[in-house]
Order: sequence, then C-alpha cells, then structure tokens
Amino acid sequence: MKVLQICHKPPFPPIDGGCLAMDDISNGLIRKGCKVKILTLSTQKHPFLKNRLTDNYLRTTKIEAVDISTDINPKDALVNLFTKKSYNITRFFSLEFENKIRTTLQQNVFDIIQLESLFVVPYLSVVRKYSNSKIVYRAHNIEQQIWLEKYNQESNLLKKSYLKLLYNRLKNFEDVHLSQFDGIAAISEKDIDSMSVLGNKKPTVHIPFSINPTRYYPLSAADNSNLFFIGSLDWKPNVDGLDWFLDKCWPQLKANNNSITFHIAGKSTPEKYNLLNDPQIKIHGEVDNAMDFIREQGIMIVPLFSGSGIRIKVVEGLALGKAIVATTKAIEGIPVTPKELIVADTAESFIKNVELLIGDENKRKLVGINARKFVKENFDNDVITQNLINFYHTL
Repeated sequence: MKVLQICHKPPFPPIDGGCLAMDDISNGLIRKGCKVKILTLSTQKHPFLKNRLTDNYLRTTKIEAVDISTDINPKDALVNLFTKKSYNITRFFSLEFENKIRTTLQQNVFDIIQLESLFVVPYLSVVRKYSNSKIVYRAHNIEQQIWLEKYNQESNLLKKSYLKLLYNRLKNFEDVHLSQFDGIAAISEKDIDSMSVLGNKKPTVHIPFSINPTRYYPLSAADNSNLFFIGSLDWKPNVDGLDWFLDKCWPQLKANNNSITFHIAGKSTPEKYNLLNDPQIKIHGEVDNAMDFIREQGIMIVPLFSGSGIRIKVVEGLALGKAIVATTKAIEGIPVTPKELIVADTAESFIKNVELLIGDENKRKLVGINARKFVKENFDNDVITQNLINFYHTL
C-alpha cells in the first residue's frame, strides 16, 4: 500500500506531541511494509532539519519540505478581517507547497493520502483535482474547541471580540470540511463523539497516539520523590495549568516537604518562570531529549483544565513507568484506572495525592509498573498501525 502523508510540520525530530503522533504512524506503516512518502511544511517554530535525519529515514520516507512563515503578521491579520476566511488556517497556505503536492501527485499514484491536522486541509482541493486516492483526515484534536475555550477564558472585551471572530471562522471551516474526506482517523474517542455532534457521517476510526514499547524503558535509579512537569510552554492550556499548580499547590507542598524539588521543562519557556527565585524549582527549558528527561525524574504532574485531543506526554510518562497525578481533562482519551494514574481536580486533592506518592516509595513503584503494563496493552504501535491499515482497506 502506498501512502502520502501531508504534514503541517516535520514529524521528525519529534519535538512535541503532534510530531510524535505523525512520526509513530510513519514508522508503523513502514514497518508493516507500506510505501510512505512525506510532504511537510517547514516553519520557524518547527523547521525541517535535514541534517538531523538519518540516511535510512530519508530513503524510507522520501520526505520533502517547503519553507513557510506562519508567524502572526499584523498587516495580514488586519486584511483578513475584511474576508470570511479563517486566519488560523490561511497562515498555513503556501502556493509553493500546493505546487509541490500537485507535482508529486502527477508523478506518483497513492492508495491513501493522509492529511495530518486541520492546517493542511486547505490543500484538499489540489489533492482531489490531481488524485483519485482515498483521503483520510487525521484529526489530532477539535480545533474549534480550543479556540472556544480561549474565547470563554478571555476577560479583555476587545480581545474577546477578536477571539470570537477567529472561533466562528475556524468553526465554519472545520464543520464544512468534515464531510469532504473519505475517512477520518481520530486520536481521541472523545473527539469522535464531538465530530458526530458536528455532523460527521464519514467512516471514522479511533487511532490514538501509539508507541513502540521497546523504546520506552524506565530507569529504576530515577525512582525519586521529586516532582516534574514537561510540556510546550507556548501552548496556553499548559501555561494556565502550570500557573494553577504553582499558585494553588506548590506553596503547601514545599512547606510540608522541604527537601523536594520541582523540575519544569518545555520549549518556549516564558521568562516569568526563570524569575521565580525559588531554589526548589529547577527550570530546564527545552530539553534535548524529552524521553531521557522523563526517565530521570520522579513524580509527574499534569494539571490541565482546557484543550482538546490526547495528551501524548501522559502516555509517554505511563510508558516510562512514572507515577502520575493529573486532572480529568489531562487524561481525556486515555482509559486509565486509579491503579495506573491518580486523578485530582482540586488543589486539595492534588496536594493530598502528590504527598501520598512522595511519602510511599512502594506506592510510586506499583503505580509505575501498572502504568507501563497499561500502555503495552492499549498503545502498542504494531496493533494500532494494523488497525489503521485495516481501516484503509475498508475505504
């Protein structure tokens, strides 16, 4: 089976959850014998780093990239106000990338063309024009839900008015295009339900983020009672959650456990965290290897209260045998039980459960063992990739 994967950012190196989700699918399909080609946008935030790719990766993916600036441009944003288009989406349109897709389709025949995320859906028309392939939309999340939450949380009336405009246009774009694919592969089962409410009637399958369990091995030496947070800190839900934890939970945890350390890692770390002036907080910024960072840490905290889609860092933490305390929102799409992860939605509950893990090494180890077993049973890349291939065949 020949698959063309069209991405809004390079899958490799996998510097965030979205990259990981795309990279795991690419690798899984290749291991199953599929012929994969990747076309990707390259942005300032997510540049295409060819020098970091192995010869084997370049050969098996035949990856090609086109540079584009997706930075918010005040002039373009102003002009966009006088159109009916979604500025969130138009920032990802490149005539050069459209031409690259057209040339690729004129020179190759694919069985499946997979559009990774809503941001490459503007290229759907050129795909339809130059190919008879079945088109699968990989829904990484429900984008309009993210922007509705931003709108609801904004207090400034002027910003709120602009966010409402962005939300309405994005919603219209997402709603209209849900009916234009041959099939949808959603990362989260909750997102499948949301798309059904939005009117989706296309064949849909749950294809969550997957992992190769052999790559995720825990380090027993790293079993300690320190706390850590890792996540992109240019994403508002992560910043809001971390701020909540620092404000509502950390002071009491530090007072009750004066020897613990809280490690914070994430790309685009705001300067305010470097100015905390707390000797028990260690700011790591963007780490070279997120997996190694997680391995070396103790108790993982995931205080999220907004956003859409599956939290890939939670799955990775589970796979690496970490004891995790997370909010209900943070584990959407991850069917864990209290044996594998501890859920806490209030400051009181969060503090209580973190302190339980700090004080009980056996509890930490048992939760971690159960977490790793859970991931092996529910997120194995071979199984999930085969489910995706089976879905391709039904189309």
